[in-house]
Amino acid sequence: MSVCSFLLRMADKKRRTIIKRQVASLVLFLCVWTLGCETVRYTVPEEMESGSFVANVAKDLGLDVKGLSARRARVVSEGSRQHFQLNSNSGNLFIKEKLDREELCGQTDPCSLHFEIILENPLQSYGAEVRVYDVNDHSPEFSDNELLLKMPETTPPGSRFPLASAQDLDVGNNSLQSYAISSTDHFRVYTRHRSDGRKYAELVLETPLDREKQAEISFMLTAIDGGSPARSSAAEVRITVLDINDNVPEFSQTLYRARVLENSEQDYVVLTVSATDLDEGINGAISYSFSQKSKKNVSAFSINPVTGEIQLLGPLDFEETETYEIDVQATDGGGLSAHSKVLVEVVDVNDNAPEVKVTSLVSLIPEDSSPETVVALFNVRDRDSGDNGRIVCSIEDDLPFSAKPTSKNSYSLVTENAFDREKVSEYKITITARDLGTPTLSTEERITVKISDINDNFPEFSQTSYTMYVRENNGPSVLIGKVNAVDSDSEQNAKVTYSLWPAEVGGLPLLSCISINSENGNVYALRSMDYEQIREFQVTVRAADGGSPPLSSEVIVRVVIIDENDNAPFILYPLQNSSAPANDLVPRSAEAGYLVTKVVAVDGDSGQNSWLSYHLLKATDPGLFTIASQNGEIRTTRLITDRDTMKHKLIVVVRDSGELRLSSSATLNIALVDGFADLYMRFTDAAVEEEENGTLTMYLIISLCLVSFVFLISIIAFITIKLYRRRHYGERFMSASGNFYGNNNFQNNLVDVKGNGTLSHSYRYEVCLTSGSGNSEFKFLRPIIPALPPQHGIAGTDSGKEQDLLANLQLNTDAESANENWPLFSPSRVTWSLVVAVDADSGQNAWLSYQLLKATEPGLHSGEIRTARYFLDKDALKQSLVVLVKDNGQPPLSATVMVAQRQTSRRIQGLNRTLLIESSPYIECRNQDLVRDSIQIPEVQITADIGKRTGRELFIPFEMAYTQSRQDCKRRVLCCRILITVWETVSGQIRYSIPEEMAIGSFVGNIVKDLGLDLKELSDRGVSLVARGRTQYFGLNLKNGHLFVNKRMDREQICGHIAKCVLNVEVLAENPVKLYRGEVEIKDINDNSPSFPENESGLEISEYTVRGTRFPLEKAHDPDVGPNSLQNYKCSQDSYFILNVETGDDGVKYPELIVATSLDRERQEVHNLIVTATDGGDPVKSGSIIRIVVLDGNDNAPEFTQSVYKVSVKEDIPVGSVVLRVTASDRGEGINAQIKYSFLKISERFDKKIKLDSETGDIQVTAKLDFEELAFYELDIQARDEGGLSAHCKVLIEVADVNNHIPEITVTSSFSPIAEDSVLGAVIAILNVHDRDSGENGEVMCSIIPESLPFKLERSFDHFYTVVTDRALDREQVSEYNITVIATDRGIPPLSSNKTFFVEVLDKNGNRPVFDQKYYTVSIPENSTPGVSVFHMKANDVDWKENVRVTYSIIEGDRSVPLSSYISINSETGALYALRSFDYEQFREIRFQVQAQDGGSPPLSSNVSVTLFILDQNDNSPHILHPSFPTDGSTGVELAPRSSEPGYLVTKVVAVDADSGQNAWLSYQLLKATEPGLFSVGLRSGEIRTARYFLDKDALKQSLVVLVKDNGQPPLSATATVTVVVADSIPEILSDLSSLSAAAADPQSSLTLYLVIAVASVSGLFFTLIIVLVALRLRRWRNSQLFESSSVTFSRVPVSFVGLDGVRAFLHTCAQETVLFKHSGLKEFCFQEGSVSDTLTGINPTVNKETESFDEKTSTRKALDIFLEMSVLG
Repeated sequence: MSVCSFLLRMADKKRRTIIKRQVASLVLFLCVWTLGCETVRYTVPEEMESGSFVANVAKDLGLDVKGLSARRARVVSEGSRQHFQLNSNSGNLFIKEKLDREELCGQTDPCSLHFEIILENPLQSYGAEVRVYDVNDHSPEFSDNELLLKMPETTPPGSRFPLASAQDLDVGNNSLQSYAISSTDHFRVYTRHRSDGRKYAELVLETPLDREKQAEISFMLTAIDGGSPARSSAAEVRITVLDINDNVPEFSQTLYRARVLENSEQDYVVLTVSATDLDEGINGAISYSFSQKSKKNVSAFSINPVTGEIQLLGPLDFEETETYEIDVQATDGGGLSAHSKVLVEVVDVNDNAPEVKVTSLVSLIPEDSSPETVVALFNVRDRDSGDNGRIVCSIEDDLPFSAKPTSKNSYSLVTENAFDREKVSEYKITITARDLGTPTLSTEERITVKISDINDNFPEFSQTSYTMYVRENNGPSVLIGKVNAVDSDSEQNAKVTYSLWPAEVGGLPLLSCISINSENGNVYALRSMDYEQIREFQVTVRAADGGSPPLSSEVIVRVVIIDENDNAPFILYPLQNSSAPANDLVPRSAEAGYLVTKVVAVDGDSGQNSWLSYHLLKATDPGLFTIASQNGEIRTTRLITDRDTMKHKLIVVVRDSGELRLSSSATLNIALVDGFADLYMRFTDAAVEEEENGTLTMYLIISLCLVSFVFLISIIAFITIKLYRRRHYGERFMSASGNFYGNNNFQNNLVDVKGNGTLSHSYRYEVCLTSGSGNSEFKFLRPIIPALPPQHGIAGTDSGKEQDLLANLQLNTDAESANENWPLFSPSRVTWSLVVAVDADSGQNAWLSYQLLKATEPGLHSGEIRTARYFLDKDALKQSLVVLVKDNGQPPLSATVMVAQRQTSRRIQGLNRTLLIESSPYIECRNQDLVRDSIQIPEVQITADIGKRTGRELFIPFEMAYTQSRQDCKRRVLCCRILITVWETVSGQIRYSIPEEMAIGSFVGNIVKDLGLDLKELSDRGVSLVARGRTQYFGLNLKNGHLFVNKRMDREQICGHIAKCVLNVEVLAENPVKLYRGEVEIKDINDNSPSFPENESGLEISEYTVRGTRFPLEKAHDPDVGPNSLQNYKCSQDSYFILNVETGDDGVKYPELIVATSLDRERQEVHNLIVTATDGGDPVKSGSIIRIVVLDGNDNAPEFTQSVYKVSVKEDIPVGSVVLRVTASDRGEGINAQIKYSFLKISERFDKKIKLDSETGDIQVTAKLDFEELAFYELDIQARDEGGLSAHCKVLIEVADVNNHIPEITVTSSFSPIAEDSVLGAVIAILNVHDRDSGENGEVMCSIIPESLPFKLERSFDHFYTVVTDRALDREQVSEYNITVIATDRGIPPLSSNKTFFVEVLDKNGNRPVFDQKYYTVSIPENSTPGVSVFHMKANDVDWKENVRVTYSIIEGDRSVPLSSYISINSETGALYALRSFDYEQFREIRFQVQAQDGGSPPLSSNVSVTLFILDQNDNSPHILHPSFPTDGSTGVELAPRSSEPGYLVTKVVAVDADSGQNAWLSYQLLKATEPGLFSVGLRSGEIRTARYFLDKDALKQSLVVLVKDNGQPPLSATATVTVVVADSIPEILSDLSSLSAAAADPQSSLTLYLVIAVASVSGLFFTLIIVLVALRLRRWRNSQLFESSSVTFSRVPVSFVGLDGVRAFLHTCAQETVLFKHSGLKEFCFQEGSVSDTLTGINPTVNKETESFDEKTSTRKALDIFLEMSVLG
């Protein structure tokens, strides 16, 4: 190295003009010659340009230039930057970028750059090194162009001051060499060496400094390096000479005065004090403070220590303190101080709102209280002074109260007007107290005065009338409603009690039906209500209050009964009794829609509950008849045929429309006839037919004729008797008494409305009453007169000639009162105080109520007119009252009357009242002192007619009336009251004087005697003391009238510094209310000693303080006043100080301490003085100790314990650790001994890592140290006291290296992927490993983990490693590798790092595809949809990329039918698909092979066998083999003998199924048979066997239907029909086969049977008729006994009935013409078509004129009556 350096220097000096490239070549040659050939090394100067030639590495390494390019030679440098580049064509090495040695290596010398030359194919690397040497391209530089130093003028000569070093980036001789300064008389500079060889400048003081001559010294400092030519730089040094503290501060004024408003905000600047000091720096810096810190001043003010501004800490209170005296002190930095006084005067502002205190309050007053009643007493106070303390009180204008002053700041609250509690029950009075300040402040005190009630209001119901609803059949005590009445009074007067007026409801007492809760007005039903008896009723409820006397009012309550569905429909026709049902006739020739009859029913309920609907419940032939649901009409639905039976029975149910429907039923018999004889024969159920053969038949016919003849004779006799009786009793009926109509009122002429759901049209009936026979019945035959006139008796006759049927109706009408009369006032004379009216109606319609339409409220029902309040001046003299009188009818009728009245203001002797006088029509007044001729009033003449008075007296209270000059009188009275109040205030006030601190209970004075009160009236008049404030200092003894001390009184606490302390005493007397005032003066006693705020206080005075300087002391405080207050101060003896007492303008004495002689801290540091304050009492003294400390002057400089500090630290020392502590001491005291440490000059690089604590001198690490960055630190530290004196020392810090850097691994080259068949030793990657540590900490060892990897690590040279293969690779086992290289250093503890890189192995196609199964078995159901996916197969190839791509195909093989027509496979996914629908019956499985082939080159493949099974489906029905169907269309016949036993095998059904498995399992069932229990079929075998023996009744031919079903899902089936012929022999079987019809019955035997039945039927009917007639006879006889003595009333048979919602309707009219054929042997009824009509207009239907007329109408009518009578009787 020395040879290379020498050669370089010689070449630089002697051959400067030679080209740089030649010099570099020579240097490289020499370096290579001297260093050897193991690692090639080159040397170049810094700052060479980019592209400069370095060397020919191909020649130096002995390589072929042509092979460099082929082997892809390249240069790899350490780190991320490439400094060099290699030309592979020539082998020359060039500089890639300009080299800067200072940037690359810093201060490190020599500066070497390492790199590698990499060759590939095969991979080789060569190490190389280029050393960069320094040139003088940098000048020395100071960090600052100006260096500042501060030196006190007391600095001794020879003091040394290190200066900041200059920095030179060059090294060796080119670095900094020396320092020099410009010419100066005071300083010299020396160049010093640091331990690391660096040079710094040291400044030495040669002559003393004098700040007064020269305050600042400047010169230039120059740094020079050793280069050629030499480089230099300069910096200016400025030295400031520091001053010493030799001047005292001075205030601009000795006394400051200021005025401040008491409401000034916080931080308000009161004034600014100012002081100056001739010194400079800290000696001239003045701080302001309070010298005597009294609690009062400190809590109110603060002073800015810098500016001297005195500010408020908060608002001041003028009422608390009016003047503040503040002592201010100004102190400089050296401890010298001056004092001044500040007087602050507080200006009062209006900041205190008035205070209101209610001393007495009457919170409850009656509403009839008189005016001027005292309600409350209250006091007001304002703490402000002047106009700010003057107070004016007021209350709201709209309240009937006023505030009147009673004495100074005392008021009474009195009433002005009358009260009405119902309008206003309480008053919230706001007392407002306002002062006269600016701005005005006010205070409000709210009190509540309640008005007690008197009973002057009637209860008022919330409604004028109530309607309540209750359902019938309700439970007892059910709540049906509630009435509510409100009384505007309060408490007991407002308590309302409810009661019922006695009355009757439906003939029952009211109290047995309903009741009312007297407390809450709940109305209850006491019994179950019946809508059919009572539909509604009214009661009167009275509400009475609890006043005395009680007042009451009434209200009408209407109770409505709501109907419930509790009555079932009642059927009027056909009549339902114990007799047989009704019979009706229908001709067989009737058309569809023919009206047969009509069911008539009524319901006792109303509304929807009475809506009836008709339904046909049961019928012999349901399809023949229908019934209308609304009107009950039964009509035919179709034409009658011969197949219809003659007799039909119908059951009709009638339902109502209630929620719970009720119903009734009626039974009707309907006969279908062709004529009368046919009718007769069919009712007897006998058939007459000629019998030609047989004796039995003849006898039967003779018997039938005899029995029939007797039966007819009986019927004719019964009809004859019946007709005779009807005529006989019909003639007598007109005179018979009886009421046909009962309590129910049925109207008979109503209108029908179709389609709206109402009841049907009305039937009109003839109603006959036969009272004479005792048997009463209705006959419904033909219509009568449709409308009955509104008479009491109504008669109607029909148009018959021989039989006049008569109906007589007797109507009893109760005339009810209707509300048709208006109330009439009693004529002529009306008394003003009582309005009387009458109503011509009766009952509730005559109940009258009175109301005032335009006046004060009246009393109801009695008609009394009363005044509701006192008369006021604003009331008019004339009043007009309009009275409304209203009755309680529905609708209510009313009348009005106007009553005029006039108020007189004349005083009537003896009456003492103001009369309300009425002018229309007459006035009646009653008074014992009043006679007719005693009063004459110009307006009206009062008539006092006592003898005829019928009304009530009316006296109205009044207030004293004034004359025309009433307003003037009011003013005079007000003036009198004010004068009286003033006089009482002046004359009635008393005064007492007592000393403070008197014991509780001490006598003050006899206040009762002094006020002139009677001792006996104290308790009666409620005399008491009115308290002011929270404390009651005095008490009043009511027994003796003495005023005594109630609480200990401290005058200083009550009045403070006020000289005259007076307490006001107020005495309140009630009944009547009067207020007395008094004063008690509290005298001061000497009970307080003067006291200082603190027992010990201190002063600090500099030893430089001149004589005569004054220091104000804190003054003492004495709460006493007058002579007992503070008088003088005294001080203990001291030769250095004297005490002076000054008296201020306000008379307050202030002590001051004056310096008598010069102070010397070295002789005496502390002075203790005792100051005593004395008052003027029996002397009480107090003392205070003042401790005076003499402050030291700054005459000693700090001194370090060492001039040089050395320390060694490790580079991993924690941030914040203390490296060492420098210590300096100062022999001064106080602020002069306070030392601050600082760096004299520190570079920016040091300042970021090192910190110096200015207080303790600790040097701390502020950032992490790095040995590799900087290994040595040299610091200059200065210690400076507050006086400006300083000292210096040096600190050397050595940084020790630790293993704190982990090795760094860089992958310079990576070869991935690699072939699977690569040879051993193939290079995978090239690594560069570097550790920034030094020594063993920088030595690195590398390894690969895990060790099982087929790779190893080989070291090429220096820090380069290669990763090569160690074993053969197999991609199928491991396709990729994550290689982790770990680098570990040899430090303690060792550090390591790892680098992972990825190596991928390229595949070689050496593996066949492998199926996941050895063979596949797949199934598919038959009949599947073409294209359905059958299966998905998978083959895997462990190769990679294209080698792993598998394609699938089907191997066809040798087949007759191509396999591709059945199935296909997806070549990509391996999905197998069915191309057609398979049939299990054709083939059941398919076998084939599938091939899987990869995408390698060449491709590899594998095969797998697949079996596809076809699954059977149930797609074939069973096929029946036996019995087989003949081809000629006939049915197969099986024979079975009648003698067969149970289980006999008749035949067997045989069937097969083309399916397989479960789908082919067959089962046999007998689906249908002629005789279901005769044969059975085997479930599995199909055998048909007999189940029992054959019977004679069994049919000859049996047909069996057998069902054959398989077991598939879903199951399929087939049927077979088997005909079985049962016979005893073959001929019989053949005969049965030829004719299967049964043999005809013998006609002779059938006729005989019918004749027997006919005889029995007629006989039975005859005997039944006889029994019924006897029973009816007995019943009539019994009824005659019951009805002989009374008229018969039919209340349940209405002429008409009420429909829905009052819509009334008649039933349809059914009129029938009955015709009897007299001369023919067959008698018939003829039903004319025109005989049916709807009677909507009440017109009587008539028989059609075109009907055949017969001569014997009489006989026809009789025959018809007989038939109907039979129908009625059953």
